[in-house]
Amino acid sequence: MQAEIANQLNKLPRKTVAAEALENSLVIIMKTIEDAVELANEYAAEHLIIACKNDEAVAGQVTNAGSIFLGNYSPESAGDYASGTNHTLPTNGFAKMYSGVSVDSFVKKITYQKLVQKGC
Repeated sequence: MQAEIANQLNKLPRKTVAAEALENSLVIIMKTIEDAVELANEYAAEHLIIACKNDEAVAGQVTNAGSIFLGNYSPESAGDYASGTNHTLPTNGFAKMYSGVSVDSFVKKITYQKLVQKGC
């Protein structure tokens, strides 16, 4: 793993900047996709990138994330600048309880209840 990171780092035009970012990074290797999904759900990431062959099936198992980016061509930066979410996502694990801001956040909803004497 470390050798591959070093190999890819050397190919980058801004490798010094990337190397500094990696100093504050952590790689966690899970034995199975199921274990990775369990970790992802516990962590409740603001942004979650799923780049694997069965990305949509894996995403269907994720219950806690602010926004999920599927496949090799959906970087997190697309959400910041192109596809619409633009920094409106729950941070610090709050994706366990809250969704990101969306058009639905501005829809007024009213719930109704009506009981009758008989009860049903």
